[in-house]
Amino acid sequence: MIPNETLREEAEAIADDVADARFDLPGGDAGWVGYGSSKGKPSLRGQKGLYSGQLGVATYFAAMHRCFPGESYGESAYDAVRYLFEEETGELVKGVGLGAGTGTGALVYGLSVMHELTGETRYEELAVEFAREITAEAIRGDERYDVLTGAAGALTGLLGLYERSGASVAKERAVRCGEHLLDDRYDKWGYRVWDTSWDEGVRSFSTGMGHGAAGIAYALYRLSDHTGRDEFRRAADDAIAFENAFYSDRERNWRSNWVFLPHYQLGWRFGLAGVGSARLGSAEYCESDAVARDVDRLDAFDPELGRSDAVCDGTFAQVNLLVDLSRHTGDGEYAEQARRLADRAIERKESQGHYELAHRSRGLYDPTFFAGTAGIGYALLRLVRPDELPSVTRFE
Repeated sequence: MIPNETLREEAEAIADDVADARFDLPGGDAGWVGYGSSKGKPSLRGQKGLYSGQLGVATYFAAMHRCFPGESYGESAYDAVRYLFEEETGELVKGVGLGAGTGTGALVYGLSVMHELTGETRYEELAVEFAREITAEAIRGDERYDVLTGAAGALTGLLGLYERSGASVAKERAVRCGEHLLDDRYDKWGYRVWDTSWDEGVRSFSTGMGHGAAGIAYALYRLSDHTGRDEFRRAADDAIAFENAFYSDRERNWRSNWVFLPHYQLGWRFGLAGVGSARLGSAEYCESDAVARDVDRLDAFDPELGRSDAVCDGTFAQVNLLVDLSRHTGDGEYAEQARRLADRAIERKESQGHYELAHRSRGLYDPTFFAGTAGIGYALLRLVRPDELPSVTRFE
């Protein structure tokens, strides 16, 4: 089994590579090029969020600071988000949406995590300011609904802040997001669901964590637990029932019903790793036979080396799920599986000189969190300190 020292050394090597990818923007701020949510087109500081923006890079540096406090990682973390402190919050959130991957919800959640990892109160204070930007008008204008880009992501980010800080504004805005989700459902096959289609030409509701049922249900279970309002739980139950209609006993997986993708996947955004992560999170906030059954189904999960290594849809999405399964069940075999899988990915990286990432074939280096190497480094650190570093892919 791969030793902790090897995992730490690999995480340090990734941090060095991410730091080397930095460049200086006009005015002296730090910048990184990310590709993950821009269809392969380079984006500089314009991407602010966790998914493929500088906040994800900063979160990784904050985790490195937590694990290696004598180094300069804390300074690197602040450099990556310095501009968030220098511009008006209202200007920064214009046009970014609400989600926990790419929107205001990401800013709220990511900054609250940075406060937890570094102990620096300025991050929490700024997270509260961004929470205030999730206004009634912004919530009414949301038509995405999902975790990565919509109101469920804002709800998730706000509750992450509320659980850490007790900030009343975070809970208040989370309730508004939940009520928006209740109000904007439509009927499909006897279920009350949300239109999460992306240029598909027809109204549809996706399965999965990133853009579909698993993530929205998880957010609503969490909100129901904090408010005692049963209507949020019932809406989550309906979303779970819809998604479980797509479960295959033969494949031991939930079918992705997004039109552009293969049916059965192991990744986080649309596949088993994401659904599993959402169910494990949901189990902490509700008592549900359906959720408990789905957690039991994860015992049949057979991890494999992915075509990609990224935490969004690749090998390290599965590593993260196995770490969370080990924490949830107390079964160390899952943690050993996670280490074996990470070891295989590292061996492949050493053989070919790089991790497998979406745009690597075009000679591009992606340092971001969900689509690039920062998320891989964070996953390696969690293998060493699973109870100390929060699970970012389930917005813990």
